[in-house]
This record gives sequence, C-alpha cells and structure tokens, in this order.
Amino acid sequence: MEDLTPKQLLSVPCPTCGVDAGSRCLLRSGAPRAEPHVDRKLSAADVVDRKKERREHGRRLSTSTPGTCLCAPASAIQAQERLANKVRV
Repeated sequence: MEDLTPKQLLSVPCPTCGVDAGSRCLLRSGAPRAEPHVDRKLSAADVVDRKKERREHGRRLSTSTPGTCLCAPASAIQAQERLANKVRV
C-alpha cells in the first residue's frame, strides 16, 4: 500500500466506526482517533488504485488502434472488426 494523503484517507467512509467520508474516525468513547482505522486505510487504497487503473486504461485506449484494448470483451472486438469489414466492402 502506497502512502496516502490525509485527504485520500478521509475520502471514503469508515467501515469500522461508521463515520461518513470527510470525517475523522472515532474511538469507542466518541473522541476522534489520532489516525484512521486500518480498514478505512485499505478501502481508501483500493479506491485510489481503481482510479489509477481507470486513468491508465484511458491512456491505453487513446494511444491504441480501435479494437486492440486487451481489457475489451472479445465480442466487442469482433463487432468492431465486422463493422470495419462492412465499410471496406
């Protein structure tokens, strides 16, 4: 897990104590915790990773030729090939 900024850590709700996104985690006594719960850190890291993957996926799509994205379903690629063949004929 990479180092996350405080803003990234607070961008997700905490599954342990139930506070909303943007609020600090709480102790059982109701006082704010010094740092977020581990589960919240893991959730935030997952969100950051997913956003990073989406950005990288977008770059791959914009730099590749149509139908060559490895993450596109085979049926979508086949549909594009059929469409390309109709245009050529």
